Amino acid sequence: MGRKNNNILNEDDISVLPPTWQHPILPPNALQGSLLFVLNNFVEPPQSSANFKWIPMEDIIGVANVKIEYDEVKSLYTLYKTRGHLNNDGEWIYEWEVVNSWTSITEAVKEALENLVYFSYRYDTSESNVLKVYGIRKDGTEDLLCNISFVSKSEFDNAMTLINRQIDNINEDIRVLRTDLNSEIERATTRENELEEIIERYKPVEGDGISIELI
Repeated sequence: MGRKNNNILNEDDISVLPPTWQHPILPPNALQGSLLFVLNNFVEPPQSSANFKWIPMEDIIGVANVKIEYDEVKSLYTLYKTRGHLNNDGEWIYEWEVVNSWTSITEAVKEALENLVYFSYRYDTSESNVLKVYGIRKDGTEDLLCNISFVSKSEFDNAMTLINRQIDNINEDIRVLRTDLNSEIERATTRENELEEIIERYKPVEGDGISIELI
């Protein structure tokens, strides 16, 4: 490489002179998965090792890994990220940093959960026509909360048959009443027509002085 501007090297300059140093100083020990940077302008060697620095690649291109932890006592989630590199044994070395933390539930919900007596329920149908409901406490013990009785299928079918029979009887009574009502309406209509005929038959002629009184 060439030299100019007080021995500062430029990438487009090509040296035609042989190097004049005998014992160049190398950068400090390399870190696997890291990039080598110079802290100041690179001048003609020998260079001080303090002018070199290895920076983990994760600091340049992102994070090596992430993880999330949950604290059951505090109901707290914590998100971590890490920078990492491989050591000489091929093992990843991580430096974890907290990104953020948040509670999984509100204080009101937490208080309600802490005050709960039963955390789940069990239903028992081993007894015919009876549903038993058990409450399960946090320690696993159970309490019988209630028995719910219900009819069998045959009892339900018999009840439905009885109801349908009663409905049929009611429909028959309605049919009979409707027939009687129609007969009565027909009789009343006939009687009204007969009266109108009588009235028309004996209607006096104007000026004859005859009047008829119906009783």
